[in-house]
Amino acid sequence: MVKKILFLFALCIASLVAEPINLIPQPKSIKTLSGKFTFEKNTEIVNKAKLSAGKLKAYTEALNTVKGSANASNNGTKVILELGKIEGGREAYTLKVSDKTITITANTDAGLLYGLQTLAQLVDNGSVPAVEITDAPRFEWRGLHLD
Repeated sequence: MVKKILFLFALCIASLVAEPINLIPQPKSIKTLSGKFTFEKNTEIVNKAKLSAGKLKAYTEALNTVKGSANASNNGTKVILELGKIEGGREAYTLKVSDKTITITANTDAGLLYGLQTLAQLVDNGSVPAVEITDAPRFEWRGLHLD
């Protein structure tokens, strides 16, 4: 009887533990927060980085498949893209997700692209868990080297 109670207790505790966030490649730092961002029908993309229209369209293409909530009006939900000083090199970025705002800050346009690709991996049924992610490539080159 005691074993059954302990088993049920362990099962309840295991169900309370949050699922890990699986991203490829795994970022340097992931901090899980409470809440989630939900894409609305009119979620605004704020281009503080002043990307050209072509780059902005290409970079946010992965988000175009996200279906926002059709019956809710935009209550100020925004995806903000900005350039700033991030530690870690040219392609470093931070991705901060709260209930109403997603902010991607990067050193360069390439960092913004990688931040948006990470964001696209986080989207699940039109919502994104609240997180703070910091990432930068370990090496300057990408790809495969054969000798």
